Amino acid sequence: MKINYSKSALKFLVKSEEILYQRIIKKIEGLKENAFPHDCKRIEGRKQKAFRIGDYRIIYSVLNEKDIIFISEINKRGNIYEK
Repeated sequence: MKINYSKSALKFLVKSEEILYQRIIKKIEGLKENAFPHDCKRIEGRKQKAFRIGDYRIIYSVLNEKDIIFISEINKRGNIYEK
């Protein structure tokens, strides 16, 4: 599967510290092997999934027909669920 990022997700990654960046990328790359890991959860009211890395959340969608995982948001927990 190919991984695509939204502009806001890329912006977050560029601004993040190196250690956090490495942790997030490692977790996202793991989605290629298993798009629905045991720690992901469906977001109520949305068709997207989310998983956490410490205080941060990653919101993503799996587009099986296009063989793409789309990372739509990466942010702190308090900021991500406001939308």
